[in-house]
Amino acid sequence: MASQEADQKLFEDKGCSSANNSSTLNPLAAAFVPRFTMPQAPSAASSSASAHSQENGASSLSGMLGKMNLTDSGDYTVVTELRHFIDEIRKRPENYDQRLPRINEVMNTCIEPKDYQSVLQTVVETVMDQAVLDIQFRYNGARLLVNFFNNLNDPALKTVLHEKVVQRCQRDTDRRETLASDSDRGHYLRGLTTVVGDIYGGTKIPELGTCLALLLEYVVKTPSNDNVKCASQVLKACGQSLEEQSPNCLNQVIKGLEICSKDDNVGKYLKEMAVNTLELKKNNWKSNQAPVYNPYLNNQNLMSQGYAPSANTMQQQQQQQQQQQQQSTNGEFDDFIDDLSEEDLDEIERLENAGYYFGEEDNENPEVAEAFEEFLRATGQR
Repeated sequence: MASQEADQKLFEDKGCSSANNSSTLNPLAAAFVPRFTMPQAPSAASSSASAHSQENGASSLSGMLGKMNLTDSGDYTVVTELRHFIDEIRKRPENYDQRLPRINEVMNTCIEPKDYQSVLQTVVETVMDQAVLDIQFRYNGARLLVNFFNNLNDPALKTVLHEKVVQRCQRDTDRRETLASDSDRGHYLRGLTTVVGDIYGGTKIPELGTCLALLLEYVVKTPSNDNVKCASQVLKACGQSLEEQSPNCLNQVIKGLEICSKDDNVGKYLKEMAVNTLELKKNNWKSNQAPVYNPYLNNQNLMSQGYAPSANTMQQQQQQQQQQQQQSTNGEFDDFIDDLSEEDLDEIERLENAGYYFGEEDNENPEVAEAFEEFLRATGQR
């Protein structure tokens, strides 16, 4: 302590004190940290666990990046651009197509071959963590990974992406039993199933199909509105491909969905959704519904497509529309609200709290806002 005071006095006697010098640097400080030192991100291995603990996936992405030593400026650019992309698309999904070319350019130009493994590991973990947990990013997160499969220029980079996506999905699939009984009431399992289904639907990677079938088996084991909705939506999109690849697993899923369609814990409309999915399976995943006549289309275009609606067909469709409208006025809307899943209700509450976004111009237009309020009142939402 005495030696430090002596050094400080010597330093001041030589005219180097802070009072006589505009510099704020102190050469006698205990430690010196360069101003432009790049911060290290947390571990990629722990990113999944930390993300799983984040409620609804809505927290900052700063805790999702791996403990990778991203000392190369190109690698740091990729991670930074990805974080900015995700943060923006979560808030403004309509900007997805506009921002996509930039993130593709960064992925194709800023990663050195020697860093393919480390950077792609971080990219896949970050996107998957956010997409699985965050309903607002779930669809676009899967789209983003499918986009990378289609738009990365270097075949070697695509190979590494394939490897990392499959590894992540298989790792989470191996935990399906634990996820099904987790305290989050299956939120992570359903999110994972939906994301894997969307990626599989866009890539048809066989390993992902196997993961998807195994995940669906556990989703339908517990009858609930959320689980029935998740399984039905995924099967409508991927059922035919799964039947070709994993028929035995799909049969188990269908049996579980049949049980769910008769369970008292499942609401009326979700039961109907399950029944419709089962009918779709019986019809080899082809819908029996006739094409809906659109009076605003050019009749010549309809004729060229081989569809010319008869007067009876038009009359039947008009009658169906009238019946549906009458049903909605006979208390069906209340039943529908009662049958909404917890995730749907959370989303409705979020939208009500956030308000409606019309865009930069229309959002401040009082006429647009008033018209929207009138629409809400007319439809019973106000």
